[in-house]
Amino acid sequence: MRDYVRCNYMSKKVDVALDRHKVAACMMYAVLKAKPLMVSRKTPGLDEKLLLANEYLALYAALNILVMYKMNQYQLREGEYEILFPDTYCNDLSNDYATNYCRTLYYVSIGNLNRFDVFAHANILFLLEKYTDMSRLNMDTEL
Repeated sequence: MRDYVRCNYMSKKVDVALDRHKVAACMMYAVLKAKPLMVSRKTPGLDEKLLLANEYLALYAALNILVMYKMNQYQLREGEYEILFPDTYCNDLSNDYATNYCRTLYYVSIGNLNRFDVFAHANILFLLEKYTDMSRLNMDTEL
């Protein structure tokens, strides 16, 4: 996916590196495509988060890439930067932002994974990073 995005959508004149959000979105796609975690959907009573195990893995692998870039950029130590999620309208445990996003990833992966839009997901990851930065800035000024 990384090579496809680079060759078909980025500059053809120069070998362009993808930014961290596109790299993270490509990793998300790779995890969804590989489906490394096997969960038997026939087992009754499984928690939704377990049913969405590959989607959670894809999301948190992508977020971890963003965190690692940020830690490297600002020479932060482990645990000093964490991506925050905005509150959702209902804001109960079954409708939190991460779960809603993982549901979206699930429906994309069962439909047609070729329709996975790297740029749209990279943009979502960018917005999550900016939301985190603004939230951290607001927390620092409140202190």
